[in-house]
Amino acid sequence: MRHDQAVPILATLLDVLAGVHRRNLRAEVALPLAEEHVAIRRSLTAASADPQHRVKQARALAELSRTLSVLNRHHESLAAAQEAVAQVREASAAGHPALRELADNLSNLQRCLYSVARSEEALAAAQEAVGVEAQLRLVDPTGDPTRFAEALTDLASRLGDLERYSAAATAMQEAAALLRQLASEGSTDAQYILADALDSLGYYTTMAETWPEAVAACREAVAVRRRLPAREGTHDAVRLAGALHDLASALRDAGRPEQVAQVIGEAIVRYRPLSEAGLLAPGDLWRFATAVGLYRLQLVEAGQHQTALAPAREQVTLYRHLAKERPDRHLRHLAQALESLADILTVLGHHSEAAAAHAEAESIRSSAPI
Repeated sequence: MRHDQAVPILATLLDVLAGVHRRNLRAEVALPLAEEHVAIRRSLTAASADPQHRVKQARALAELSRTLSVLNRHHESLAAAQEAVAQVREASAAGHPALRELADNLSNLQRCLYSVARSEEALAAAQEAVGVEAQLRLVDPTGDPTRFAEALTDLASRLGDLERYSAAATAMQEAAALLRQLASEGSTDAQYILADALDSLGYYTTMAETWPEAVAACREAVAVRRRLPAREGTHDAVRLAGALHDLASALRDAGRPEQVAQVIGEAIVRYRPLSEAGLLAPGDLWRFATAVGLYRLQLVEAGQHQTALAPAREQVTLYRHLAKERPDRHLRHLAQALESLADILTVLGHHSEAAAAHAEAESIRSSAPI
């Protein structure tokens, strides 16, 4: 076999091996393979005027970028992503349009820019990626819209990073519409992605204070998660509990308190066994604590202070655990929960215990400004 025949084969083998190692969580092994692949592709591009070599170089750079990202070498990952986009643009300028490669590399670029806190540039890349995906849809309207939906989801995320919540909600609504179409055609994967998109849509509409839309998105998210096929592990159970929490919060914000108690009660019932088994990540445990707090607040507002006492105590216990792990984030929540407990105890005539809870809250505030 001639050298000029062997080199492209070697490049392909390096690409396959690097991808396999990265996907199997062996990024340290994948990195030198990806770097060697990029070096070969650069030499092939330099030796030929064929623009297809630039596209192949861009693919190698994208794999290198993803591997560096896994290793938290984000600035190097960004440099590789920027070079990949540049190579695709040069291939297009040389008469080899590569819209799919451009869309994919812009998607990777916006993630890399986000990782180094260059939010405005990340937004610009995400916007361009959506534009390219729209062009691809025009070329093939019957094609799989999943990537277009993913690009819209990325765009919503970048808009949300910049607190442009109304615009983020608009992008996410368009993504959800595409995902509903896929889900209706029987795609189970699309149903899971749709559920996540609806969670995000509920968040963006809540932040934009468009309450009817927030309630609708959260209600649909719960409905979709209820009918999802059960998978191994606890992830789906946690996400359903979270969706119920979000729906209860949206209902309260929308001025529908009469509907909150049942929804938040179900969220708590679903969260509690997962918490007791130690299966909740810190972020999910915090959401459980806020769900308990919302339930306590509903009871207090209904004048049911005796019934509210148990969730008030439970919320304090949850925040103690969270504050032990992350005092910088959760001590203020613990102090607030103690004050709420003190208020309930005072109403019930348990003055000494109320004073102790209030004193602990004041001690937390004085020793750690929050």
